[in-house]
Amino acid sequence: MAGRRNALGMDELERRAPEAHRALLQARGLLKREFGDMQDFEFTVEDGRLYMLQARTGKRTPLAALRIAHALVEEKIVRPEAALALIEGLDTDAIEAVELTPPQGVEPVARGVPASAGVAVGAAVFDTARVDEYKRSGKPIVLMREQTETADIQALSQAEAIVTARGARTSHAAVVARQLGKVCLVGCQLLKIDASGRIGCFGTVAIREGDVVTVDGTTGLVFCGEVPVKKAKPKVLLEEIQRWRKSSRRAVRAS
Repeated sequence: MAGRRNALGMDELERRAPEAHRALLQARGLLKREFGDMQDFEFTVEDGRLYMLQARTGKRTPLAALRIAHALVEEKIVRPEAALALIEGLDTDAIEAVELTPPQGVEPVARGVPASAGVAVGAAVFDTARVDEYKRSGKPIVLMREQTETADIQALSQAEAIVTARGARTSHAAVVARQLGKVCLVGCQLLKIDASGRIGCFGTVAIREGDVVTVDGTTGLVFCGEVPVKKAKPKVLLEEIQRWRKSSRRAVRAS
């Protein structure tokens, strides 16, 4: 959770502790069925045995809420009426899916682990002490760090996106980003930051403080410069929800 190490992932868990891996998959399904919703849960493994620590309803963006509700109905975990309750209060008319449309020949300079979805464009800043200066000038910021600490909260709140060289989806940067609704990539191993705090490198590609970068929190890609963005309504999901609502109203009238 401190973000000092990158996560090895489920494949490595299966290789190292296959029984714990099987138990974790069973627990995941059990929690989803029991609570009728997507769960954020914590666990640990000791001597190859799985221990579940706690579970709670997972945080999600409005678009993710639509997708989760649809998946729960499709998997027959909840009925449409219950799925509608999960998205109650959402302004469905305002929900858009955002994706990058890089021009031909434009390639990403790095890839990280997606930890909070969305797309952000801004000036690269590597030192939290410099964030306020860029914010006062009105420039959107992409904060790039080896890792984040609790003391970085002010800088994190001012940035449009956060990219860290180390950490996993449960690290400090990822958890805070999701709470604040910020785009976030973690475990971007190519990222190396100069001791001066003014230059970062993705392999052989140098990014100077103030250079514009584009971060895709869905695919985990980082691009130099500003990449065009395409926005679209999730029509299939919205149409399905309208069908649920009509069916629910008919059921109420019939009763």
